[in-house]
Amino acid sequence: MAVKSHSTALYANAWHHRSDALSSVAVLAGYFLLKFGFDHGDQLAAVAVGLMVMFVGVKIIGDCLKELTEGAVDPDTIEHIKEVINSNAAIRQWHRLRTRTVGREVFLDVHILVDPTLDVAAAHEISEKLEKTLDEEIVRPVNITVHIEPDLPTFRK
Repeated sequence: MAVKSHSTALYANAWHHRSDALSSVAVLAGYFLLKFGFDHGDQLAAVAVGLMVMFVGVKIIGDCLKELTEGAVDPDTIEHIKEVINSNAAIRQWHRLRTRTVGREVFLDVHILVDPTLDVAAAHEISEKLEKTLDEEIVRPVNITVHIEPDLPTFRK
């Protein structure tokens, strides 16, 4: 659920429960090692639990820092966004795709090039259709800004 909802809090809580279960297994293994004559079973279990706590802590802190610094969305989501844009036949070309994540929300900016002979209403309709499609296709809340440009050589990148 945490991965699907892109919630750092849910992800941290899931790792908390997972680490509780795994640390119990490590402690149980240490106990059995002691019972069967390995004198350092307790220390080995403590090291395993400590390493697990450090790994989980670093992972969660890294994810939180990425969220605080408004990092770009993951590569799979970017590829999905590109597919949606490319599937719109009215868009001749696009550039300046920028994404960032703020909390669970995705902020997306893109410039699209459309037929320069279109009137403003028709160009706006293409933009609205793209925004609606992206909003439906991206599972997270999304804030979309589409810049419309005429498909002229000066605007091509």
